[in-house]
Amino acid sequence: MQEGNRLRLRALALALLLMPFNACWVIKIEALWYAGHPTTISLFYNVVFTLVAVLLVNTGLKRWLAPLALNPGELMVVYTMLCLSSAMAGHDLIQVLTPILIYPFYAASPANGWEELFFRYLPDWLMVQSPDAVKAFYEKGLSLYAQPVWSAWLVPVLSWTAFFTLLFFVLLCINVFVRKQWMENERLAFPVVAVVETLVTRPGELTRRMLFWAGFGAAGAITLLNGLNYLWPSVPGIPLKLANLYDYVPGPPWKAIGWTPLNFYPCVLGLSFFMPVDLLFSCWFFYWLWKAQAVVIAALGLQPTLPRLYANYEAGGGYIAIALIALWAARAHLKAVLGQILAAGGGAGAVLPAEESGEPMSYRTAACGVLVGSIALILFAWVAGLPVWIGVAFFLIYYAFATAITRMRAAAGPPAHDLHFTGPENILADTVGSQNLTGSTLCVFTLFYGFNRAYRGQPMAHSIEGFKLARAAGLRQSTMLWMQLLGVGAGTAVAFWAILHITYEKELGGVVRYFGREPYWRLDGWLRHPSSSSVGVPLLLAAGAGFVILLEWLRTRFVGLPFHPIGFAISNSWSMQLIWPSVVVAWFIKTIVIRYGGSRGFDRASAFFAGLVIGDFVAGGAWSIASLFAGRGLYAIWP
Repeated sequence: MQEGNRLRLRALALALLLMPFNACWVIKIEALWYAGHPTTISLFYNVVFTLVAVLLVNTGLKRWLAPLALNPGELMVVYTMLCLSSAMAGHDLIQVLTPILIYPFYAASPANGWEELFFRYLPDWLMVQSPDAVKAFYEKGLSLYAQPVWSAWLVPVLSWTAFFTLLFFVLLCINVFVRKQWMENERLAFPVVAVVETLVTRPGELTRRMLFWAGFGAAGAITLLNGLNYLWPSVPGIPLKLANLYDYVPGPPWKAIGWTPLNFYPCVLGLSFFMPVDLLFSCWFFYWLWKAQAVVIAALGLQPTLPRLYANYEAGGGYIAIALIALWAARAHLKAVLGQILAAGGGAGAVLPAEESGEPMSYRTAACGVLVGSIALILFAWVAGLPVWIGVAFFLIYYAFATAITRMRAAAGPPAHDLHFTGPENILADTVGSQNLTGSTLCVFTLFYGFNRAYRGQPMAHSIEGFKLARAAGLRQSTMLWMQLLGVGAGTAVAFWAILHITYEKELGGVVRYFGREPYWRLDGWLRHPSSSSVGVPLLLAAGAGFVILLEWLRTRFVGLPFHPIGFAISNSWSMQLIWPSVVVAWFIKTIVIRYGGSRGFDRASAFFAGLVIGDFVAGGAWSIASLFAGRGLYAIWP
């Protein structure tokens, strides 16, 4: 057995011991202080910072106490488990869900009439209604560890932890079906974790290059200076947030471009350099095409006739199309997978066929996992109040979004992605019409908003990247699968503990308060002002999907076409607003490097841009850690 294949208890213990600190770190800076949001960027800087610290300690152990040092496979397990636990504790999951479970019982009043309007539809076993727990959450007084508080949270936390563990298991099983196709047949690059893979398995390729240290030093110096400037304005800083171009637009219809920040982020510049050139071009090109569409619609006065989030639905259709395109490209592989599933034999003690020997689990087990797991999820939703047919539609859309994001990251590596306010519950409510849905259905939609507000920390993407890192380190895929499942299960429970501990013991962050209000305002609107069914949303989804499919078809017919379908799908997003200037710079530099330096020039330059990522993350992570000791938010590298 190779060194990278061995997973010892010490690695698992290290990951589990780091999880509580990591969850508190993420929740304090994201939800409490709003000072840096590591889980809203593709590569979590809190985990990379932790990995670098572990690597430094591990280097010392290799020299002085070699038996205690972790091997590459174990380091990949620690990294992946922390990524998954960060995703669960992140800005788009437990931070959103937790206040949803308690807010209406605090905010209900005779003025809004919420108790009469929808309380009877809320599932008791998923909510926290205890007056003592509710009052202490918002006004303080009782500790989390007081019996009236922890007992009120126990059943909901256990129920949601089981739900998310099961949901992630289904996503894991889907990854099993596409893992070989993406890693071995198509040989996708997985750009998001390219730097992590090199740092763990081949550190000399970076640390022995002066360009790496030049990038590391440049990004680290910028972040250090800006952090000092944040504390003491007399210290000169290097401005990265320059302007909002919206302020310089004369008036209607041009004001329809909306918020257009001119910001630069060293880490985003570094990550973007590893993206394909055509995707870099497409991201900023389509970003401005979306702006142009908004201006034209405003000029023609069409906005009142369109759904409020019309551009989001177009982008959502693009996401669905990317998932379908990925499945179509894998059709030969999936046909072989189906043959293995339907083949005779395959009992518990049977030897796996050669096609499945390197997989995390057998295809038959994965198929059963998707089927049985989906039925259990639909049953969970049905008990909560969601009709079966809506539950089926909901999870199919969710799987499509998760698969699309996972494919985007595996193939192209965008630094950020989100798809705000376009979850399955929004699509179904706007399509079917809230007047045609029951109060219990709309209340379950409100609860499910807790993991569908946006998709910046989608755990399925981190799972496939974990399999890629395990393969690079020589770790068995089956070992990584079980560690991932443990990471999500334990990570969810720890995330609940961290946010409740911080909220009850310290203070309620403004973001948490807002996350509680946001979905119930929507629910109030659905119930008081019910809408009829509409074909507008399906047409917008179809338009976005059709355009992405057209772009993919054109790419197969015209070599060198610079328009990438993924660029269209992700360019209309909150994240792209922040990163488009860095993407433009990365596109320009990479185009020049490849044109005049070829693959050798790219290889040399990549060390500098990897240094930008690691330098920004290490210095930014240090400021973030310092904020924990300072008891307040300090300088944040993102966003």
